[in-house]
Amino acid sequence: MNKFKSVAAWLTFPVILTGQIVAFEHSLSLGFDPALTLLANTVANVALIALLELWLPDRPEWRWTRDGQVVNDAVHGIGTAFGENLGRSALLIFFAVIGGKLAAQGNLELWPTDWPLWGQVLLAVAVVDFCDYWKHRTYHAWSFAWPIHALHHNMDRMHVFKGARLHFLEATIRSLVVYGPLAALGASAEVLLWIAALMNFGGNLNHSNLMQKLPRFVHAMFPTQKAHWLHHNKDYSRGACNFAPLTMLFDHMFGTFRHPLDEPLHEVGIVPDPIPSNIPAQLASPFLWPLLMWRNTRRRSVEENS
Repeated sequence: MNKFKSVAAWLTFPVILTGQIVAFEHSLSLGFDPALTLLANTVANVALIALLELWLPDRPEWRWTRDGQVVNDAVHGIGTAFGENLGRSALLIFFAVIGGKLAAQGNLELWPTDWPLWGQVLLAVAVVDFCDYWKHRTYHAWSFAWPIHALHHNMDRMHVFKGARLHFLEATIRSLVVYGPLAALGASAEVLLWIAALMNFGGNLNHSNLMQKLPRFVHAMFPTQKAHWLHHNKDYSRGACNFAPLTMLFDHMFGTFRHPLDEPLHEVGIVPDPIPSNIPAQLASPFLWPLLMWRNTRRRSVEENS
């Protein structure tokens, strides 16, 4: 790697994340529609990272241009007419708007609305991290919940479009479980919007194949690319870690943090993997899981005996 690319790799994470936050804040200050502003910024964020991945990939063999599932990833991201998920953006935007209306109509009135916005956002980060952490662990720990989340792990490579590879049912549950508490406590639509933005921008970076060099302590504080890649480890005995979406606080607190610089990552994916490669079957997979598992077991048995 030449010196210029080496320096660029140290700048990708802080420059892109900070730049995107500043751009989002500036867009809001211009009076644009908040929901459309978040959508536009998220799409721009994905496009920028996707282009940079072609120039500065962490793993060249993982280029999204060589991924036969990238169209499927995009379809899952765009969803059914903003179904529930556009890179997790559309549903989050929708819930942010609905959450704001609920807050205006009545809630528990426990949210510190007199705090400055940055303080409210930090508090919301803690609430979201806690809720999403346990929701995420539940998907991995409970067999009946795993089929809903499996599609997100059904991949053989990581790149920016994988952040949007969520089943629409999971996106719906995520909004209710993670953002519902904020609305119930009385958080404003603005706070919900900022949380959605942080989730989108961070998620795009930590699923990406863009080279990102960071000091060791950053991986221990935030779900960086390498920390999240480790969570997608195909060897689940090594991948049951790093669940929280915005900070590593609760992973440290509940003993599930693993430092990516100490744990080599070889492959990503799931075993067994019964999910078909076509869109209709992928959408149906949580509802047909027993059948898909039976077919997968039967196919493996035939292959072993042939």
